[in-house]
Amino acid sequence: MKKTLSILLFVLGELLLIYSFNYFKIGHSPDVIKLNIVISSIVYGLFFLDLFIPWVDLKDKTQKTIGSIGLRWFSTFAYASAAIFIMIYCHVNRPVGISKQLVFQGIALFLFLVGLMFAFSASEKVEEIYHEEKQNRASIDQVRSAMKTLQRTVANVQMEQVFVHQINQLDEDLRYISPSNNTEATELDQLLYQGIMDLDVYLKSESSFDYVQIRGIIQNCEITIKERKNIYSN
Repeated sequence: MKKTLSILLFVLGELLLIYSFNYFKIGHSPDVIKLNIVISSIVYGLFFLDLFIPWVDLKDKTQKTIGSIGLRWFSTFAYASAAIFIMIYCHVNRPVGISKQLVFQGIALFLFLVGLMFAFSASEKVEEIYHEEKQNRASIDQVRSAMKTLQRTVANVQMEQVFVHQINQLDEDLRYISPSNNTEATELDQLLYQGIMDLDVYLKSESSFDYVQIRGIIQNCEITIKERKNIYSN
């Protein structure tokens, strides 16, 4: 209902715009009046564009359009101001031929399209950074997921509290690891993931535990975490 009402208001506004230009003879020359109607319709339509083609898609996890919305609206307001100024200037300082007005309006429109191009470029950059960050987080997120699985396993078995504490400390230390695009970081993440999974499998498969073996796995994980903390993105 809201969208339908907005469309009706848009159509009504467009009809009033056309009627006003013809009634008040803004531009005097029929060709100039037509040009002013076209330019005014473009300017008017730009402010209703989101009704038909929403710039921001809330379902898009990258939120790429939000990163460029400022540039998009700056370009829109700048073009609208320039186009209206040209129409007023050419109307007050007559006679300005239709050819010159076309050139002026064409330049304004061209600059607006350049601004839109930069807005789209900014959107693509935001999307590129999102996917890069997602890729960088993939390996460490895998480790954290494995740690959650291990903690659930620990909660369901009987083992010495000192080792429970050490495993909880491993989880705490993981909070201070940053995502990285470094190859060495990825290798350490995989090594850490394997160590956690090995411990999880061992705890699930054994009824009586060899704490020397458990201590060895935990110590290897601690060493790996210590090395991993010192690696950041290039």
